[in-house]
Amino acid sequence: MAATLDSRGAPTSGPRPMTAEEKKVIFASSLGTVFEWYDFYLYGSLAAIIAKQFFSGLEAGAAFIFALLA
Repeated sequence: MAATLDSRGAPTSGPRPMTAEEKKVIFASSLGTVFEWYDFYLYGSLAAIIAKQFFSGLEAGAAFIFALLA
């Protein structure tokens, strides 16, 4: 967003408005981030249950860590 300067050093034009394509990219990126964090929250919340189901042969702490690593 380059602006030209007049002889006093003041910008002659303000910032340009965002294009529809830029707005679409920001919206899609934000939506992807929301889904990713929701997935992270959901899996982290269920890690204790997953640990008991899939790593029942290990002690509870190790099973929980393995569930988080899976």
